[in-house]
Amino acid sequence: MFDQLKQLKDLRSQAKKMQETLATIVVEENDLDGKLKIMMNGNQEIISIKIDPELLTTDNQESLQGAIKQTFNKAKDTAQRQAAMQMQSDGSLPNIPGLS
Repeated sequence: MFDQLKQLKDLRSQAKKMQETLATIVVEENDLDGKLKIMMNGNQEIISIKIDPELLTTDNQESLQGAIKQTFNKAKDTAQRQAAMQMQSDGSLPNIPGLS
């Protein structure tokens, strides 16, 4: 039983270390000629969203919403790839084909 508790504590410690490492990864994706920028960390938390004021008109609201969704998804995918590569290089993940 004590071995299981120690293993659980070790797993929690590893998970916390992994979250701290992922938080240091920062990606930025741009759209609409750089007028829309989303920054996200490796934990897939949004750090910032910057929207050029000229995009904030009611006549292009639908295209802006689509661009935000697309840019967010690109940032998420980039953050996931970088996180996987970081964990692989740290030895946290086994060698996974296609990530290197």
